[in-house]
Amino acid sequence: RKSELINMQFEDVDYDRKVVVVQSHVAKNHKTREIPLSEELIAIIRDLELEAAKRRPVTQRSGPQ
Repeated sequence: RKSELINMQFEDVDYDRKVVVVQSHVAKNHKTREIPLSEELIAIIRDLELEAAKRRPVTQRSGPQ
């Protein structure tokens, strides 16, 4: 579900068990569930997590500087 994907956090990924945990407060039916992940998807998520650690938040500017 799109809303579950949008609300997913890196903390929701259990790399050891190869699952992503959809938390109950995010799930449409309000029940926690686990989704199995392939090795390929785990590698992609790890790469995204490493890239995210290098990013800085965007700050809003109030006009040209």
